[in-house]
Amino acid sequence: MNKSNGNIVKITEEDSYQWYVSEMKQGRAYENLKRLMEDKGWFFKEQLGSGFVFQNEQGEIMVSSEMWTRKYVIFHFPKGI
Repeated sequence: MNKSNGNIVKITEEDSYQWYVSEMKQGRAYENLKRLMEDKGWFFKEQLGSGFVFQNEQGEIMVSSEMWTRKYVIFHFPKGI
């Protein structure tokens, strides 16, 4: 992550899911997620606890977040997005 020039980095894909990581930096991780999803054609609708709901003409998806140490947040969502 530290060597990457991106603000949010894909770390793995497994089964039908993918995981990304971003530095927290006073909440910037969540803005990085919203920007990534917007670039993929999904728009932020609402936050439900540690989940973020995005929508587009295909419907809605939920992206889960989890603090990983005090410095990083991991995002988990369906593969192919």
